[in-house]
Amino acid sequence: LLLPSPPPVQVRGFGNEARSVTASFGVAMPTGVTETERDVIVAADHARYAAKNSGRNGVVFDSRHLAMST
Repeated sequence: LLLPSPPPVQVRGFGNEARSVTASFGVAMPTGVTETERDVIVAADHARYAAKNSGRNGVVFDSRHLAMST
């Protein structure tokens, strides 16, 4: 699941140059099966990279939760 994101934020860097700053987030939660904390962190990290690969500046939820909710 990919959510719409706000536009990049403009900040001033060294030399007063304008730079765009974006953020990509991956969200994961335990699925109810036996998982370690590391498993959840890895799932969130995979979701974060999916957000980056889809154009950055977005939020992606771990797809395991979408399958469980149907």
